[in-house]
Amino acid sequence: MKIKRVDLINFGKFNNYHLDFDDSFNLIYGLNESGKSTMHAFISFMLFGVNKANTKRKTKIKDYLRYKPINKNEYSGRMIFEKDGFTYEIYRDFLNDTYFVSKNGLDITEDIKRENSISNKSIGEIILGFSRNVFTASTYISQSKDLYFDDFDDIKELLIKLKTNDEGEYNLSGAKNNIDNEIATIGTENAKTKELYALKKEITSLDRDMSGLEASLEDTMTMLNNKDDLNKKKNELILKNKEFLSEYNKAKDYYKKENLLKIEELKEKKKDFLKNDKNINSDDYEKFIEITNRLDAINNNESRKNAQKKLSYAFLLLSVFSFIYYFIKSSEIAFNIGTAFIIIFLISFIFDKVKKSDKAKEKLMIDKKAILDKYNISSDNDFISEYNIERSSEMNQNYLQSFDEFLKTYTEKNFDELSEEKVIEYLEKNNKELYDKYKNYSISACEDEITRIDLELSSLETKLNYNDKLSQRAYELGLRRDELDARMKELYRRKSALSAASEIISSLINEINTSYMPKIINYANKYLEMFSNDKYNFFLLDESFKIMLKDKKTSLVYEEENLSRQVLSMSYLSLRLALVEALDINLSLIFDENLVFFDEERMRTALKVFAFLAKEKQVLLFTSSKDEKSVLSELNLCYNYIQL
Repeated sequence: MKIKRVDLINFGKFNNYHLDFDDSFNLIYGLNESGKSTMHAFISFMLFGVNKANTKRKTKIKDYLRYKPINKNEYSGRMIFEKDGFTYEIYRDFLNDTYFVSKNGLDITEDIKRENSISNKSIGEIILGFSRNVFTASTYISQSKDLYFDDFDDIKELLIKLKTNDEGEYNLSGAKNNIDNEIATIGTENAKTKELYALKKEITSLDRDMSGLEASLEDTMTMLNNKDDLNKKKNELILKNKEFLSEYNKAKDYYKKENLLKIEELKEKKKDFLKNDKNINSDDYEKFIEITNRLDAINNNESRKNAQKKLSYAFLLLSVFSFIYYFIKSSEIAFNIGTAFIIIFLISFIFDKVKKSDKAKEKLMIDKKAILDKYNISSDNDFISEYNIERSSEMNQNYLQSFDEFLKTYTEKNFDELSEEKVIEYLEKNNKELYDKYKNYSISACEDEITRIDLELSSLETKLNYNDKLSQRAYELGLRRDELDARMKELYRRKSALSAASEIISSLINEINTSYMPKIINYANKYLEMFSNDKYNFFLLDESFKIMLKDKKTSLVYEEENLSRQVLSMSYLSLRLALVEALDINLSLIFDENLVFFDEERMRTALKVFAFLAKEKQVLLFTSSKDEKSVLSELNLCYNYIQL
C-alpha cells in the first residue's frame, strides 16, 4: 500500500488542504500543533471510519468531536492510495456517515456496502485485509515502545500478545499463565474449594428437593379432577333440590287449599254437634226409664202368661185324648191320666188368668212418646245415648274442648314445612314422572350430601392451596436450578474458551519460537546492526520482547534500564520493523518523531536505514525538527519534502 494523495476538505483545523506523497521517502515537517497528529488520524479515519468510542477499551482511541471542524457544516475528506497495482479513491462525509469508493475509477461503493452488511468490516479491512489495530501496529511507528493490540484476532494476526492497560504490559507467556490460573480458579466438579464443585453440590441438593416436591405434586391433577367432579355433583344436587323445592311449594299450596276445606267441614260438624245437643232433663230421663221398665215388665208378664196358657191347652188336649182312650179301651190308667191332666189344666187356668192391662200399657206408651217428642228423638236408644253423652257436664265440656282444639290445630296448621312424605304423596297424585324421580328423595339426605361434599371440597382446597405453595416453591427452585445450570454452562463455556485460548497461545508461542521467532530475531538483529553500525545484537530475545542487548565487541549484556534513550529507540525501531518484515506486511511505514533524541551521527545512520526501507516501502517521516532535512540533503538522499 502506498498513499498517493490526501484531501482534508474539512477535517480538524484543515480546510481544503491537499497533500501529495511520493512512493518512496517523504519527509513531513511541521511545528508542534501544526497538525501531524491530525494527519495520522485522517488516514486512519478514511480507511476505517470514525471511532466514536471503542467498546473493547475503556478509553477512546479516536474522538469524533476532536477533529470535527468548528462552525463548519462539512466534515469530510478524500484519500487516494495504491494497493496491489490498483488505485483506490475513498471519499467520506463524516457528518452524515456516508462514503464513496472507487477502484481504478470504477465505483465499487455498493460492493463495499454489501460486504460490510455481511461481515461488518470497514473499508480498510475489506481492501487491505487488516483491522484498524493491525494497521496501526504495523504502520505507525512512534518513538516509544507502545504497540496497540486489542483482541485475540489481532494477536493471532501478528503472532504476539502485548496487552496494554493503565498498569503495564503482558507478554504471551504471561497471558497464558493468567489464562491457566483462571482455568484453575474455575476448577472441576471434584475440587471442593472451586466454584464448579459448589455449583454441582447445590444443583444436586436442588434436584433432591425438587424430586420430593414433584412426588408431592403428582396427585394435584387427580385432586383437580376430583374437585371438578364434586362441584358437578354438588351443582346437580342443588339443582335437583331446587326442583324438589319448587314442587314442595306447589304441594304447600295444594295442602293449604285442602286444609281450608277440612276446616270448613270441621266447623260444620261443630255446628251440627251444638245444634243436636238436647240437654235432656234428668227427671224426664228417670221417668222415661221407669216407663220403659214398666213396659218391659208388662211385656215380659204377657209373654210368660201366653206361654203358660199354651201349656194349659196342651194339658187339656192330653186329657181329652186320655178320656177318649178310656172310653174306647176302658183303661183305668187312661182315665187316671186324663183326670190328672184336667186337674193340672184347671189349676193353671185359675192361677194364670191374664188380667186386663191394655189401658195401663197404652197410657205408658203415650207418656213415653211424649218424652221422646219433647226432645225430638225418635228412638229409645237415641234418647238413652243422647242422655249418656250429656249426663256429665265435664264429659260434654271435654268433648267440645277437644273438638275446638282439633279445629284450632287445623286452622293454625303451618304448611311451610312439609314432610318429604307429604310432598311425595302430592307428586304421586299430580305428577307421575316426578313421583318416580323423587319417590325415595330426602331433603335432609340431600343437604347432608351437599355438606359432605363441601367438607371434601374444603379439604381438597386446603390441599390444593398447599400444593400451590409447593408449586411456587418448585418454580423458585426451578429458576434457581436454571440459574445454576446457566452459570455452570457459562463456566464450562468460559473454561473451554480459556482452554482453547491457552492452546492457541501455546501454539502461537510454539509457532513463534519455532518458526517466526527465529525470523523476528534475525530481522531485529539485522535492523539493530544497521541502526547501531554493527555494535549491538539482541540477547535472549523471546516472545516477551524484553530488551536486552549484547555488545558485539565486548560481549557485555545490557538490560533495558541500563540502556540510553537513543539505544532504546533504535531497539524499538528494530523490533517493529522486524515484526513487519517477518509477517510480510506490505503497508506504508509512518514514523513520528522517532529521531528527536538522536545525536547527529545516529540520525545520519537512521536516515540511511529509512532511505533503505523506502526502496521497497513508502516511508512517511513526520518531524518537528529541521535536522532531518539537513542531514538528508547532506547525505544526498532522495526524498519528498512536505511542509505543513
